[in-house]
Amino acid sequence: MDLASWELLRSSAGQTALRMAMQQIPTDATFLAELQRLSRAVDADTARLALQQAMLRQRAREKFQRADQMLFQREALEQATSEPIARYRAGRFAGMQLVAEVGCGIGGDSLALAQVAPLWAIDRDPVRLAMAEYNVQVNEPKFPVRFDSQELKSHDWRGVDGIFVDPARRVQGQRILRVEDAEPPLSQIRQWQMQVPAVAVKLAPGTARLDWEHQPAEVEFISRGGELKECVLWFGPWRSVARRATVLDREGRFLGSLATPFRIGALPDPVEPRGYLLDPDAAVIRAELLGDLAESLHAAPLEEGIALLTCDEAISTPFAECLEIEAIVPVKEKPLKAELRRRKIGSLEIRKRGVSMDADALARAVRLPTGDRRILLVTPLHGKPTGLLLRRLPESTPTRD
Repeated sequence: MDLASWELLRSSAGQTALRMAMQQIPTDATFLAELQRLSRAVDADTARLALQQAMLRQRAREKFQRADQMLFQREALEQATSEPIARYRAGRFAGMQLVAEVGCGIGGDSLALAQVAPLWAIDRDPVRLAMAEYNVQVNEPKFPVRFDSQELKSHDWRGVDGIFVDPARRVQGQRILRVEDAEPPLSQIRQWQMQVPAVAVKLAPGTARLDWEHQPAEVEFISRGGELKECVLWFGPWRSVARRATVLDREGRFLGSLATPFRIGALPDPVEPRGYLLDPDAAVIRAELLGDLAESLHAAPLEEGIALLTCDEAISTPFAECLEIEAIVPVKEKPLKAELRRRKIGSLEIRKRGVSMDADALARAVRLPTGDRRILLVTPLHGKPTGLLLRRLPESTPTRD
C-alpha cells in the first residue's frame, strides 16, 4: 500500500466502502464476486482496497481485540506482535519516563507500550507509521505518543530510558534470516546501548542459534497456546538470567516462566517409560531448558535427542503436558488395530517425535466405529520406532505441582 492508497482508504468514500466490505465478509474464494458486487456502489480501485482491508481485519482478529476498527498492511500484520504478547512484554517498560520504539510497523507493540509509559514510535515507512498512529488512537493510549520517521544511524537517545526494537525482517518481499542483515542490524542496536543500557530486541522464534547464543543478553522465548511465537533479547539491566521460557495461554494469560541462571541444566540419562509422559512446551524446547525442567520435576528423557520426558507421578505444570502412559503398543496397522479393538478404543490422535510417518493415514486406517479416544505417540525407544498409548488426565486427577 502506498500513500495514495492510504489517503483513499482514510477518505469518506474509502471508509464507506470499507463498512460495506466488512458486511460482505469476503474470502479468497469469493473475492472476485464480492469485488464485482461492491464495484456497483464505488469505483473499482476503492472497492478492491476496501475488500483487501476487510480480509486483513478478519485475519487480525487472532491478534487484536479491536481488529475490526484498525487498519493493516499484509506483511506488517504478519510480523506484528499479537496484543497479549505485546502486553506481557510491555510490563518491563512500565514506569519509564520515555520509551523509544524502533520499527513500530502498524503499531502492534505500540498499543501495549503506550499503556505503560510515554512512547516515541519510529518507523521509516510513512504508510506504516500512519497506520500505527491510527491504530494506537483506536486503542485509546494511556500515555502520550509521538510518531516519527527518521534516519537512525547516528541518533541521539538522550531522555530515553528504554528502547524496544523490532528489526525489519523482509526486504522487497524476501525474508531475512540473519539478524545482522535486518534493518537495523544488531551491531547498530548494540551501539545504542552506550546511551541507553536497557534495550530489547524482538527476533523471529526460529532465529538461528548462532545469532543469539553469544549475545550478552537474556534470551526469552515466548509461547501462546502451546505455539512458539517470539524470541526477545533483553540487554543491560534486564539481563537477570541466561535463558527464559515464558508460557501464555490461548487468551494471553501468563502461566509461568522457566528460567535458568548463567548455567544451562544438563539432561540426565534416558530411562524406560515410567507412569507418565511429559510433552514440553515449545518455548521450553527452543530455549534449551529441557534439562532444567527435568531437574525441577524429577523427570528424565526417554531417548537421547528427543524432547520428551517421563516421570513416576502425575504433575501439573505450565511447561509441559502431562499424559498417562497406558501401554506400549505396535505401530504397524494390523496389530495396532487389533490392540485398539481389544482395548475398546475407537479413534486416535497421533503424534510423532523423531520419526517419519504419515500420521493422518495411520489414524484413518485404524479408526473403529465406536470406542474411547486416546493419543498414540510414535517415537524412538532404543533407536526403534515405538508406540506409546497415552490418556489425558481427568481434571480431578491429583497431581504434584
